[in-house]
Amino acid sequence: MADSPDKTTLSDADQKLIVDALTPKWAGSHECPICKAIHWTLVPYVSTPMELAGLKGGIRIGGGKVQPTATIVCMNCGYTMNFNLVAMGVVPPDSEPTPSGGGNVTT
Repeated sequence: MADSPDKTTLSDADQKLIVDALTPKWAGSHECPICKAIHWTLVPYVSTPMELAGLKGGIRIGGGKVQPTATIVCMNCGYTMNFNLVAMGVVPPDSEPTPSGGGNVTT
């Protein structure tokens, strides 16, 4: 994926790459399952679910492998869907970022 000028948002080319990969996979109706609208937008940055691992005395947040995801949002009600960019073939598996460190939250 190409770098965008500000390094935080997806370039137009990367957004097109994601949309082009998702379009043939999205079978059936494109209606939102909540409000039935058909008005989706791609969030212009890649996000990732955070790994949570239970540890004695607290919960460790982060520190493991992550899966980059693209997020699309219904512009009528806000319903959100995440798509794994590795599984979609947009990002190769060996390019997955691995955050260093991680924090602890004591419970």
